[in-house]
Amino acid sequence: MLKKDMFLESPSGFFMPFSGEDGSQAEIMLDYGEQVHPATGKSFFHHGIDFVCDHQELYAVASGLVTGVGKDEERGDFIAVRYGKYVVRYCHISEALVSYSAKVVAGQQIAKSGDFLHIDVHFAGEELNPIELLTMLYGNISVLASLGEEHFPVEEIENVEVHTKYDADQEEIQSLMVDYFPKYFMAVSTGRWQPSEKTELIIRNMLAKAAEGNCFYEVVPSYSNPLGLGVNGGPLIGEMQNLLIEDFLGYLASHHGIYLSSFSDEQKKKLMSMQRNTARS
Repeated sequence: MLKKDMFLESPSGFFMPFSGEDGSQAEIMLDYGEQVHPATGKSFFHHGIDFVCDHQELYAVASGLVTGVGKDEERGDFIAVRYGKYVVRYCHISEALVSYSAKVVAGQQIAKSGDFLHIDVHFAGEELNPIELLTMLYGNISVLASLGEEHFPVEEIENVEVHTKYDADQEEIQSLMVDYFPKYFMAVSTGRWQPSEKTELIIRNMLAKAAEGNCFYEVVPSYSNPLGLGVNGGPLIGEMQNLLIEDFLGYLASHHGIYLSSFSDEQKKKLMSMQRNTARS
């Protein structure tokens, strides 16, 4: 399981390593860990994952640096890219499209696969099951998509100081998001978890109030700030974050029995009363 300090930051956003978002559902030929060789029938430890990926475009998954382009007997032609503390090797490629020491950004095409693709991942020098990184990437992309983004960067809004009532719990909330946000997003997208009617009503009222107060389009809109929020939008962002955090915490309490360590019994009861779980079996 990924820990908080393993969360990948990327100024250019995030992208799956295969062709477009369909890469998130690429078929696995050979999984990570103890496996049986499909040709010899012998057991061995597979230090990566092989995907069905026939001469497809391969992409940088985040902001990174190319740390290796080469060929060896085990990996064939390969390219290695460092993303923060992660090093991802794309092996058995048919063509490398970037050179050693090149800087790359999320969504930039860096290579083409061969008949299949082998990926291995290391974090701070230690081997990691690639599916853990891929799951985190998919979760990040899903969050951006829910905000109307794709693989574009999420930048800070200049000169806006945003505070929520959960500032003191920020580190713990970030840690919980690393572990549970992809599950929360899937529950929302499939209808197994829905915000309360009260939450939805408050959000609508907040947006209407913000429009009346000319909070939108204070600055030139961009992909990362499509409403052009500026200084006047600071309180709006804080209030919106409070609602979204509370909905996430309500999901954790209802589905996993998890509460912030700072919560009193009274706060736990209040949180559950604010949420309406519409789970479907």
